[in-house]
Order: sequence, then C-alpha cells, then structure tokens
Amino acid sequence: MATISLYNLRAASASAAVATLLLLPLTASPTAMSQKREVTDLPELLVESKRRPVLHLTGYLREYSAMTGSGDTVFLFREKIVDFMVPGKHTSGFKGWTTPRMLATRSYYRFTNSNGLDSVSAHYRGHFSWSDWVGILHRTPIPGSLRALDSRADTIFGKYSPSQIWTRFDDGLQLEINVLADTTNQKWIPGFNTMMRSDMTFDKINVQYDFSAIGSTELLADNIDRIRFLIEANGASRNRYRLGNRSTPSYMDTYAEIYITDREYLSVKDARRLEKHPPRNEDIYIQSPLDAPQLPDGILALMSRVDGIDYKALRLEAKVDNRLTKFERRPPSTVKVFKAKAKRLLKSLFE
Repeated sequence: MATISLYNLRAASASAAVATLLLLPLTASPTAMSQKREVTDLPELLVESKRRPVLHLTGYLREYSAMTGSGDTVFLFREKIVDFMVPGKHTSGFKGWTTPRMLATRSYYRFTNSNGLDSVSAHYRGHFSWSDWVGILHRTPIPGSLRALDSRADTIFGKYSPSQIWTRFDDGLQLEINVLADTTNQKWIPGFNTMMRSDMTFDKINVQYDFSAIGSTELLADNIDRIRFLIEANGASRNRYRLGNRSTPSYMDTYAEIYITDREYLSVKDARRLEKHPPRNEDIYIQSPLDAPQLPDGILALMSRVDGIDYKALRLEAKVDNRLTKFERRPPSTVKVFKAKAKRLLKSLFE
C-alpha cells in the first residue's frame, strides 16, 4: 500500500528539534482496525433524531510544534481537551463549529539557541501552532470503488503525486490526504483557506483520518476515531503574531493527533447552552486516551523540567524595577492651568 508519510519531518532545525524529542514511529499502524472479523453485509440504515439533531464531540489533542529562525528554535509540546459541535443534515438556525474549541490546555516549551544552550517554560508570548485551524469533516461520500466489502484500497492521484489514499479494514476505514497535491483537497482543511490564499508558503499539509462503524456510501463526523496531521510552513508573513522580521524565514512545523473520546447527541437548545457556557478549565482533567501511544522519553523529560519550575519563588526573587515604585509629582500642563483659571473666572462671575 502506498503511504503518505505523516512523520517525514523537515530537515531544518525546527523539525530536527521535533524529531529529536519525539522519536516517533515512521508509520501509523491501525492494528485495532486490521484484526480479522466476520462481517455481515446489511442494508445501510440512517437514523436521525429530530429531538437531538446536533452531534457534540469531545477530543484529546496532542501536538508537537517547532519554530526556528535566525539560529534559535522554540519547541512546543501541548495537550488539549477540545470539542466540536456538528449540526445534523436537517438542522436549521444553528451552525455549530468544526474547528477545535479549546476547553483545557497545558503547554511545555523548550528554547534552544545556536550554541546549544536551552531553557524551558510553561509560557511563551508567541503563537506558532497550526492545531487551532485544523477542523473535522462534516460528511463526505465513500468512493464507489470501496463500497463493496471485498474492496480494500483506492488511490486518487493529483497532478504529480497521490492526492488521497483510501484503505478499508472491514467496518473501519483510513483516509490519507496530501492537501497540496490537488486544490480540491482544501475542503478537508477549511480553516486554512484564507491562509493558503495569502503569500504564506506551505511546504507540506498531510492529514490522516481513521474511521470506524462506517456505512456503505457516506462518511460522517460520527465515524471519526482519530485524526493526524502534519503541517510545514514558512511563517515569515504570519506577521499578525509579531514573530519577527518578515524578511527573515521563520519555519513553523506542527504534528498533531486528535483522539475522539466522547460522542453525544444534543437538542439545539442544549447545544446553544453549551456553546455559551462551556465547562471551566479547572473542572476538566487532561488525560490521554488508552489508544494514544506512550510519550517519548524526550517529552517526558521536558514535562518534568517544566513542572519542576517554582514560578512563585522566581517572582519573589525577581529584582524590583525602581521605575515602577517612584512617582514624582509633575507640574501641571499649560492647558490644565488655563482650564483651571477659566473655571475660577466663570465661577466668580455667577457668585
């Protein structure tokens, strides 16, 4: 089976930092889906509840991002709890959202300079992650060649390379997308459409979906189990985040995984209520699902370093800026003096 590798990271220092810390496997092996099972082909039946037409998905997002420029590298490992709200086919008056809404997060940064010196922190003012814009599909048809149970794979080619690779595993399906191989693939990442029309350069955008409990003709958001994506870009023109000089290349790479951990169907009223009043960050416990791979040793070491920082002690030990404690009385401005005199004069005329 041909494969679009999601782990073929950039040879620049940004992805070198990612690869060094991650030591990830080179292929995604859907062992759970590939197990032999007896399958009975039944007619497809779609059931939609009129009372609960909105699908609410909760997911665990794990990402590894790196930004490099002028010899310095910032590496980020982040875990999030996110959710999506997908309205049903006949739901009107409610749009929901298919890009990840953050409910809880924790971040771990490592800063490395050209001399190999490094430091760590849980905070950084810049933003160089792409995970906030990668949404989920709403619905899409299954290629006709894969609608028979005995069909196993289908490849759709772009102009120069494979554009989509579909692989079936009994009642599961895996879809790999090379977004840059065909302009029609932009439908898989609608949040990126504006950026792709700008002068920003994307070197790679690969997305992989794992589906389960699929039907025979159509894939829905209900079927999503896992999403992986790899994005490599030259972010010098992403100046709205003030990441440095536009003329200096600033490479930004993100590899992320989204695991769907919960599904529920809501009424439009309940969906609106949850949209306006999401659960509070402190009420959510961030925990990786059982099917997520174990974190690499490099990431565990980074987390240990960051969690060991005593921020309170650092603030107490910081030197006080004397400029913030001395307030010298300045003479009033000429305008203030003139207004005060005019006010006294008018007051004397009416007394």
